[in-house]
Amino acid sequence: MSLAGVLFWLMLDLLSLSPKEDATNHQICHALPCPAALQVAHCESRFNPSAHHKNRNKTTDWGLFQINSIWSESYPDLWKRRTGVPENIVMASKIFNIHGDWRYWVCKPG
Repeated sequence: MSLAGVLFWLMLDLLSLSPKEDATNHQICHALPCPAALQVAHCESRFNPSAHHKNRNKTTDWGLFQINSIWSESYPDLWKRRTGVPENIVMASKIFNIHGDWRYWVCKPG
């Protein structure tokens, strides 16, 4: 793990997280490699499940992991609740596991 990763993990540990935030972090770390996944979610959405961003190519990124709308046809049932915390994490896990890395995200772990 890089120094940036260690510092990020320590920063999260030092913050007093609400039970909801702690539960979200637990869900993320259960589905994806930690602390890298926490770094990506923090960078992509600041852990805001309602975050969305319209891209220049007319697609939109949604939720904690800013899942792009190009994935809507691949995961139609999950896509219906794309800003739900569990659903967004599951989609992120499925996308991550295609290649086992963060290539589909703008933010990369440090």
